Amino acid sequence: MDKLVVIPPDAWIDMGSGWTHTTASDPIVEGDLRQFCPGSSLFWEGFLPLDLTGIPGQPDFKNGVLATRLSLKGAVPSIPSIPVLGPIPPEATVSTFNIWVAQAGGWLVALEFDATVDGEAMRIRVNVTNPNDPTISVVQPIP
Repeated sequence: MDKLVVIPPDAWIDMGSGWTHTTASDPIVEGDLRQFCPGSSLFWEGFLPLDLTGIPGQPDFKNGVLATRLSLKGAVPSIPSIPVLGPIPPEATVSTFNIWVAQAGGWLVALEFDATVDGEAMRIRVNVTNPNDPTISVVQPIP
């Protein structure tokens, strides 16, 4: 499992052989690894091009955030891809597809996706917890 810690302007990468120090602007950090981090815009790039205002939502608290829960199960054909997973195969049977959007700021608080494709289960869970918590401390790895 690859690991990445970013404390701008520095970054540390562990691709299985120990921590290596680099910079946050290193191409492998910017392109290759941040695409797997929900805190990065690269993770969400190309996701949800549709107009969410047309999908009815329900007020909800998710991860301590006042949010709107939207069921996207019926909108699957208009969603080109899901972060990390990629394109949703047309033969997929989607049983759950919900997102929570923060009412203040409109950012994605959580995503739940469950589907079956050719008999194989696919499950994705993304949760953003404790956003902007001043007590969170990120410590640089020791290379």
